[in-house]
Amino acid sequence: MATRKRLANRFRAEYAKGTKKQKGEVLDRLVAVGMGRSTARRLLSQAVGSEERPGPGRGRRPKYGEETQRLLERLWLLMGMPCGRT
Repeated sequence: MATRKRLANRFRAEYAKGTKKQKGEVLDRLVAVGMGRSTARRLLSQAVGSEERPGPGRGRRPKYGEETQRLLERLWLLMGMPCGRT
């Protein structure tokens, strides 16, 4: 596994800056030396680092504002807290 990580670190800059076609070529080279394609892709993306990945809290925007959420919560309580299962 250490050898695989060293190989991934060797190609990580090329993989990170490459186009889709170039990334495929890097993966093909790693597959040629005996590494699985999905393993190579996972190791290369881990090697890029977390600074290029979105951090926590970057998800879907809330559908309703805070005031609307409070109103809906109050209505939900008044209705006896129904849920999707019946």
